[in-house]
Amino acid sequence: MKNIREEKGLSYGIHSSFRNEINQGYFLIASDVKKDLKDLALEEIYKEIDILASQLVSEDELTTVKNYMTGNFVMSINSNLSLLEITKSLYKKGLSFDYYDSYVSRIQSISSEDIKNMTNKYLKGDLLEIAVG
Repeated sequence: MKNIREEKGLSYGIHSSFRNEINQGYFLIASDVKKDLKDLALEEIYKEIDILASQLVSEDELTTVKNYMTGNFVMSINSNLSLLEITKSLYKKGLSFDYYDSYVSRIQSISSEDIKNMTNKYLKGDLLEIAVG
């Protein structure tokens, strides 16, 4: 976000997420970028992946993201309907119903080294790029 939005001004916003489905999943990076800036935006995204693969995330940044993820999770289970959706998702994915009992502690246990290793294992190499517009 800092590089692509604040420093380069390529987009109003950019986000990433992991999508977990039954027996598969994918990582997604999404942003709205002007057509003539698409190649530069993709170049910068790959640079950010290279940084994650070669350098350790600072403890301050890691703490900020962990707190965001933890708070986001807690807010996502604030109603009976949301709890029902989570339970349905666990059932569909074949996960045990105590999966979320240790979810926050698993988030809090992630290290900068874990992020670097994951990036090298899953995000380095060829990625599928889809541009619409």
